[in-house]
Amino acid sequence: MRETPQLEIAERPRYATAVVEDLLTGSRRLLRAFLQQPVCNAARDMPLVRLHVSDPTILRIGSGFAFRSCGLPDGRRAILHIVTPGDFVGLDHVVLHRPIEDITAATRVEYRALRASQLRALMKDDPAINLQVLALLADMRWSSDRLEARDLAALMP
Repeated sequence: MRETPQLEIAERPRYATAVVEDLLTGSRRLLRAFLQQPVCNAARDMPLVRLHVSDPTILRIGSGFAFRSCGLPDGRRAILHIVTPGDFVGLDHVVLHRPIEDITAATRVEYRALRASQLRALMKDDPAINLQVLALLADMRWSSDRLEARDLAALMP
């Protein structure tokens, strides 16, 4: 019986050679779209994205730290992810009617924002941006899966 190859937690997946140039182009164009937006500032503990907002924003963090969180049934809050400078946050808002988690400033944060409808329009008009957003989502999923696997491994004997 063949063993399934195991990914090391630190090993990031590589992009297919056929899409590398489009990803670089999409990355530049997506960054340019965000850089055309005004700089916004948020103080510590200020919400950047709230639940129950239609056409929420997608953010690119310029400086500072934020976090994604959700409420637990007992009233506590679970921090799902720490957002650092250079990160895009809220990309799932492109397809969701409303945000499914809060995004809050952990420190003073400088960011730029696009409405979900604006990013959808960019993705529709530019396949390279569309591909870049898909790559960002795939990378976020990979990171999340590795954290979950690490946590599960710590629970096993």
